[in-house]
Amino acid sequence: MGLQFAVDSWAAIAPGLSTPEQWQQWFRTPQPLARDFTPELTWMPATLRRRVSPLGRAALDVLARCQPDGACPAIFASRYGDLDAIAGLLEQLYKEATVSPMGFSLSVHNAALGVYSIARGDRVTTTSIAANADLAEAACFEALGWLAAGESQVLVVCCADPVPAPYQATDGAESFRHAWAARLRVVDAGGFSLGAATPANAPDAARAEFTAIACASLRALAFLTGAGGAELHSETGRYLWTRRV
Repeated sequence: MGLQFAVDSWAAIAPGLSTPEQWQQWFRTPQPLARDFTPELTWMPATLRRRVSPLGRAALDVLARCQPDGACPAIFASRYGDLDAIAGLLEQLYKEATVSPMGFSLSVHNAALGVYSIARGDRVTTTSIAANADLAEAACFEALGWLAAGESQVLVVCCADPVPAPYQATDGAESFRHAWAARLRVVDAGGFSLGAATPANAPDAARAEFTAIACASLRALAFLTGAGGAELHSETGRYLWTRRV
């Protein structure tokens, strides 16, 4: 069964959605959302805020809302990272045969967490993950590893952007910018567990949960925040979330 964990705090943001009440309503009746938005991050000094991309701002917005008073390890996960910035760098490289060193340094996968640690003035452990599928599961498995190693709590952040031109979106690509964060801790009873699916509990289309939510990581968030039944399979069917009672 593996570690059982509880969600002590969570936050999520997308165009027009920011409060838990708004998200719970959207989980029940998902509606199309605008493609992008840019959080203000008024708590961050302007000199640092200017370095963070819109996707990074979304991630740091929810991370800050779940941050405990003390230091807490954080896992940052996204399917492609800041693909819009990378597309801009490739265009610059094609036109000018060079790229901006600052632009390059801020396009790497851990850039947002780096700026966050500078803004907070701490050296807390952080990990960045890129996973083309089962994103929330990859992030939470990493968090469970830190919890098993003795950390009392771990922050998980999943974020995504629409795929920009000239790239073409593949199956599973997100259609709107969003980010969510959750703070996890180990519990002896109740909570949730995450493990490999087996043939005995393979996905059944007839009992699939959250079929109206296109984004797989948001289906995981809906489950972790109380929606749905006792189980949820990952988008590939390889992993199984279980609600423990």
